[in-house]
Amino acid sequence: MFKSRQGKIFVSLLAVSVAQTVFIYLISLPLLGWFLSMTALFLFVRSQLVSKKPSDVLLKMLRMGLWVGLTFLYMDTLIRIFGYNLGYFLPGLIIGAIGLGVLAWHELSTERKQVVEHAITLVLVWLSLSWTGIGLAYYHWPVMVTLAFVWLGQFLIALWWAASQGERAEFFAAVWAVVVVEIVWVGSRWLSLYQLPKLGIILSQSSVLAISMGYSLGGLYYHRQNKKLTKPLVFEYFAITAIVFVLVIILTKWSNTQ
Repeated sequence: MFKSRQGKIFVSLLAVSVAQTVFIYLISLPLLGWFLSMTALFLFVRSQLVSKKPSDVLLKMLRMGLWVGLTFLYMDTLIRIFGYNLGYFLPGLIIGAIGLGVLAWHELSTERKQVVEHAITLVLVWLSLSWTGIGLAYYHWPVMVTLAFVWLGQFLIALWWAASQGERAEFFAAVWAVVVVEIVWVGSRWLSLYQLPKLGIILSQSSVLAISMGYSLGGLYYHRQNKKLTKPLVFEYFAITAIVFVLVIILTKWSNTQ
C-alpha cells in the first residue's frame, strides 16, 4: 500500500499533520515542525521524480512548501492569539492536510485539471491574505514591509497559475500582485476579520475581495485563452465581483472596525 503514490502521499500528510500538532499545539516550536515537514515532503517528491537532483526536487515542491509554510503560520498565529483551542486548530489542520494532499497529487500529475488549479490558487490567496490581515490587526506589523511581502507572495501565486495555462505571464502576475497590494493597503486602514459560523476559520476582508476578483479575472483569462469567452460569461464574472464588493461595503461597520 505504502509503495504506491497514494500511500506515500498519505504517509507524508500524516508526517506533516503530526508535526503541526506536536510543534504548534503541544510544543511551541513551529520552525522545527516546518523543517521536519519540509524534510518529509522532500523525501516524498524525490521518490516520485526520475531526476533525483536536489535542485529539481526543490523546484517541484516549491508550491507545496508555500502551502505548508502558510498553514503553519496561520495555525500558529491563531493559537498565539486565541489560546490552545481545538476549535481554531482542527479546522486549519484538516484544511491544510486535505489541501496538501490535493496539491501533491496535482503537482505530480501529467494532466492537471484546471478546476483544481483554480481552487488551489484561490485557497493560497485566502491563506496568505487572511494570515496577513490577522498579523496587521493583532501584531500591528509595519504596513510598508507587509505590503512588500504581499506583493512577492501574490506574484508567485499568480505566476504559478499562469504557468498552468501554458503562458509566461510575468506581467499579468505583477499586475495582479499590485492590485492585491492596493486592496490590502486600503484594507489596512479599516481592518476587518470574519469568522465562519461555528468554525475557527478566519477570513480577512482583503482576502474576500481578492478571492472574488481572482475568481472573475482568472475565469475571464482562461475562457479568453481558450476562445470560449462570451458576453454572458463576462457579465456573470463582473456581476459576482460587484456583488461581493457591494456586500462588503454594506455589511462592514466602518465606524467600529478593528
